[in-house]
Amino acid sequence: MMRASRSRFSLVLLSLYGATVQCRSPGEPAGARQPVRVTFSTSSSTTLGVVQSPYRSVADSVVVWITSEGSSPQTLGKHLAPGDSMAQLEVLLPQGSVSIFALVLSKNLTVLYSGARDLPISEATAVIDVPLAAGSPVLVVAPDTLRVTVSSTAGAFDSLAIHNRGLDSLAWSLPINPASACRCMAVREASGSVRAGKSMFLHLDRILHTITTGPQLVNVELASGAGSVVVVIRIQ
Repeated sequence: MMRASRSRFSLVLLSLYGATVQCRSPGEPAGARQPVRVTFSTSSSTTLGVVQSPYRSVADSVVVWITSEGSSPQTLGKHLAPGDSMAQLEVLLPQGSVSIFALVLSKNLTVLYSGARDLPISEATAVIDVPLAAGSPVLVVAPDTLRVTVSSTAGAFDSLAIHNRGLDSLAWSLPINPASACRCMAVREASGSVRAGKSMFLHLDRILHTITTGPQLVNVELASGAGSVVVVIRIQ
């Protein structure tokens, strides 16, 4: 049984008022539509715990379908920024019964979350929350940029937090081991699995600054069945 806890994906759909007004049925008065803020919240087995913002997630986009009696269906969509943590959109909805269905997708179109809600819209309706339930493992990695200062010839030691914000067991791996790509660090784990709502660490050992001037930037890709995320190691 999953324990509900509030977490959010950030999305702002810029002014959709013009587009939604065009969906008005012939003869429908403009006053019959109500401006409403629609938010999307996810339930996960635990909070993010050690994974704190800013982070990178495989969540890539939100697609929303809105249907109502007497009005044409609306389909809305928007890409998420890599570290988004909340979702909301502003729309004009017809007064009366409305159905909302939403999906959160990864880049390879894996359904990460889905949810639906049926409710009446009136002049008093200002905010609607649509609860989303996880449908697959969801890879989240923090921080999005790991800043490491090397102060000795022995190198530095640090770690990345890997979290499963979805269901089941998350299998992850490193398609390219940064130890062989830059010869500036050692990696203890090249793959692993994380249970729903749990976290583990990717330990980076003997991190060295191997260029002559300026910070050294190393991209580290972590892959999962729903897609990959890339975080940056900034060594100085």
